[in-house]
Amino acid sequence: MLGENVAQTAQFIETGNAQVGLVGIAHTRNQNRQVKGRSWLVPADYYPLIEQAGIVTARGRDNPLAARYLAFLRSDAGRAILRNNGFALPPAP
Repeated sequence: MLGENVAQTAQFIETGNAQVGLVGIAHTRNQNRQVKGRSWLVPADYYPLIEQAGIVTARGRDNPLAARYLAFLRSDAGRAILRNNGFALPPAP
């Protein structure tokens, strides 16, 4: 069984329709940040780095909320949320 996306794969695992699955760490926790079921954190040196970024599009460049959102992602609070959800971060600016 192959999920069409990570959310569907997580649903297959959670409902027991798949015995195992590979999903991001954020999909393994409940609302209280407790791990659901059993999990194994794949060591970072087992796979190539997946770089992700936040951008403001041309359409959003004049939207002050877009700039505030990026500023939040770069803030200590935003970085803590990302780190707590399994993202590795570059050094703080």
